Amino acid sequence: MPELPDNVVYRRRIADAALDREITSTKVVDPLILADGIEPPRFDEALRGRRLTETHRHGKHVFAKYGDETGWLAFHFGMTGKVEVVEEGEPPEYAYVQLHFADGGHLAFVCPRKFARVRLIDTPEAFVDEKGLGPDARRADVETFLQQLDGRRGSIKGRLLDQTVIAGLGNSTDPS
Repeated sequence: MPELPDNVVYRRRIADAALDREITSTKVVDPLILADGIEPPRFDEALRGRRLTETHRHGKHVFAKYGDETGWLAFHFGMTGKVEVVEEGEPPEYAYVQLHFADGGHLAFVCPRKFARVRLIDTPEAFVDEKGLGPDARRADVETFLQQLDGRRGSIKGRLLDQTVIAGLGNSTDPS
């Protein structure tokens, strides 16, 4: 399962290798990976001709802004998902969603077990609010952390794994 440090790496990988590169096409090998009923043609239409312009991470979600508008890609890696940048050659096995760049190469969203999801969203902040995610684990200070646990019942382990308490710790499922 990708943990918080993995997601930090994936955000940096996208920022370092995929920003400011024109997307000429997308390939969706398995539409199951696209969340919220997005069809592959709609996904391609949203991204074709645009560039990823910035990245953000909250908990176990990585976001990449596309174009000058407020459209963002949201990646949740499930149990076995990851992002790979392929400069030359064929995509890796299980690269179910791919962004192909005008200057060659592509960004591959890989997930052997198909638990990961990619979605189109308006903003990371709206997504976090809509899904009820708690503060990001890397950004929460001690006071915020303790405040999130105050007045909650149950085991400490259960609270720590609850993404609505602190986003990014323990196992997490994609908030549908």
